[in-house]
Amino acid sequence: MRAAPTCGGPGAGAVGCKDFLRKYMPGPLVVEKDGRLAFDYPEKSIGRVKLFYGNFDVCIKALTYVLTLGRAGIPEAAMNAVLNANYMRVKLAEKFTMAYDLIRGIPQMMGLRTQFVHLWVCDQTEKSNDTFEDYGLFTQVEQLNKTALKAHGLDKSGHLYKVNSFDFHRFEETIKLTDDPDYNQAAFEGMLEIKGDSDHTKLIEMLDEGADSSLIAEIVRFVFRGFARAGAVG
Repeated sequence: MRAAPTCGGPGAGAVGCKDFLRKYMPGPLVVEKDGRLAFDYPEKSIGRVKLFYGNFDVCIKALTYVLTLGRAGIPEAAMNAVLNANYMRVKLAEKFTMAYDLIRGIPQMMGLRTQFVHLWVCDQTEKSNDTFEDYGLFTQVEQLNKTALKAHGLDKSGHLYKVNSFDFHRFEETIKLTDDPDYNQAAFEGMLEIKGDSDHTKLIEMLDEGADSSLIAEIVRFVFRGFARAGAVG
């Protein structure tokens, strides 16, 4: 639950957990004792982590918003919000370029969509453990894998890397083609873990172009032109 968009936010809502985690919940909790409400801490509580009642004023605003609109008004308000947002997007299209529009213009490039994903957790504090458990956790992110490539109409066996090193340099001594006599897959995957095609030709071409300082300067100029246009519109 969160406040209506016009209320300025921020978000606030209830957080739940599985029953076996209940004794570790932060406190205090509001409980009923002898017909009266009181504060209490779970048996092995991790203690107070923040204001236990959250953003109280935000919750009140959200409740007021829900009660005012009612069952029929909430879907209507949501549809109007989507309509208004898209109206503004189209009106500002000539002044402000959306990231998704830029990405769509790049061959074989995609922008990840968000969706609810059910998380399963593997506790590796014990290195021998390989069991994934359901803690009732969800997130809103699309995992970049072969399934995502296929869902976006791309070759599921295409080029896909997991970045293990975020030091953005060419690293010619490590990032090489597989037929290079000095190619070392372990060293390569220390930087980029191979999740798809092992032909690194396109990757190296991209890195070589990215190392071109004139190209970087052009990208910076393009980005700041976009900021200037957005500032003028705002």
